Amino acid sequence: MLQNEIVKNPEGVKEEYLKYLNVAFTNWGEEHLYSWVFDRQVGDLTTDQLIIKREGNVIAGSAVTYRKIALGGADIINVGIMTGSWTLPAARKTGCFTTIIEESKIMCRENKVPFLTAFVTDENPSSRRLAAAGALMIKSWNLFAPKEISESKNQINFIDDFEDKKSQEVIYQKFMEPDGSTVAYSYNEAEFIGQFIKRPNVPIILEVNGVFVIMEEGFNAMKILVTTARGIPQLVEVLNDVNQWCIQHHDKNLFFFTMDEKIENEFSKLGYTSKLGYYTVIDCDNGSSPELIEDVRINMGDKM
Repeated sequence: MLQNEIVKNPEGVKEEYLKYLNVAFTNWGEEHLYSWVFDRQVGDLTTDQLIIKREGNVIAGSAVTYRKIALGGADIINVGIMTGSWTLPAARKTGCFTTIIEESKIMCRENKVPFLTAFVTDENPSSRRLAAAGALMIKSWNLFAPKEISESKNQINFIDDFEDKKSQEVIYQKFMEPDGSTVAYSYNEAEFIGQFIKRPNVPIILEVNGVFVIMEEGFNAMKILVTTARGIPQLVEVLNDVNQWCIQHHDKNLFFFTMDEKIENEFSKLGYTSKLGYYTVIDCDNGSSPELIEDVRINMGDKM
């Protein structure tokens, strides 16, 4: 059996890594997206990368990016996120992803990070590999709005000067208002702006009756990155209005991400199409319970 060589944090890997990302995932992106995903630091830890070689040839790669999760009160922990994992077509089904999981756990452990997490869809074979590795499989959903015109209830304001520091501060403060969640990704103001506003693709920011909605235009739909709506009734009303705006201005419906089954149930009743996925959590230090972050609130824009 051919032996794999694991190379961690190789120097000067950007060009090669980016090339293989675009081989594995057609039109993954260019250098500015790579820099935003892998070079940008959130919190105390910088990204770890690895590549797998076989007989001297690169066959797979992955990264662990790090984020902070607030547990309630003053307690904050770091978590690792499996990011940009790829295997070249000729090497698929040869155990590369299983190796990536194990090596990613080691990198988390070396950084004293208790959990390795990932986002996968139910149909992705990676979900089965993560489950086999002992991951806690927490359900999540992408919810796609119907492309139907209905009456808007509120005036929608387009925020065209989101580079203005005062505007950014107001949005961040609304984001920080309590929503009933005790476990959530944690950002200071600069990190929040880097995550949700200063992105590779220029975001669209709307204000609906005091609620901010940040989104990106995708190929087929408008992606809701984050909203400051609080509670299901307000979320329903705001997203109905925003969906009408998206259809009228971009001829596209919206979609958003949730890990709240009550939200999934409510929006499914309203005609949204639901696509099942998982937020997976693996214990990396043989002592932390993944259930500690089982109820974490995550937005679409948190994921990458």
